[in-house]
Amino acid sequence: MQVKAIIWDLGGVVYSFDQGVFDRNIALVQHSGKTLPEIRNILYGTSGREYNAGLMEAFNKGEISPHEFHRAVCQHLGIELPYEEFKHLWTNIFTLNKAIAQFIQQRKQQGFPQAVLSSINELNVEKVNQIFPIEQLLGKKHMIYTCRHGMKKPDPRLFDFALESLGKRKEEVVYVDDIKKYTDAAIAYGLQVVHVDLAHADFQQRTIKKLETMMQ
Repeated sequence: MQVKAIIWDLGGVVYSFDQGVFDRNIALVQHSGKTLPEIRNILYGTSGREYNAGLMEAFNKGEISPHEFHRAVCQHLGIELPYEEFKHLWTNIFTLNKAIAQFIQQRKQQGFPQAVLSSINELNVEKVNQIFPIEQLLGKKHMIYTCRHGMKKPDPRLFDFALESLGKRKEEVVYVDDIKKYTDAAIAYGLQVVHVDLAHADFQQRTIKKLETMMQ
């Protein structure tokens, strides 16, 4: 069926990111005495590129504030880091995927319905919108952030919220994500999907081509 709306993941798709930038800064600058694997286990558990376990889980679910997360990180890593410096290190990990961003802008100008479903915390919501104001572009009601819904991917209720914001049927909507676990969940839910394979240097062009084909 022809796609009539798109749900975008943010990290990895609209914005590239390197979470390791923060980890390496903590290890190098603050001399926590912990190895990088130990730091990552504390922050993210064993969630891999999902980054939604460990201390990060409560933050991405909106259960703790940015200041509470800052205090928890410092306590668990045994470091002292002023909040503003922590905030800069934590969020200075994103770059815009310009071809994807341009595609989103073009489709918005054409009136094509789009929404966002992102596993994200409040600090990163602020940062990514400074880089590319996708919330302003698509509208706040179309932003499904895990930190504002108290749950994490791939909870099917998040898909419910995204579909409700778009006013479309499942089979009319494509979900775009770089995590296969999440695209598999979207398929099981009844959505069409594009799995973004970041191993390809031209992943943006590949993603756009797939979407254009599905929209015809």
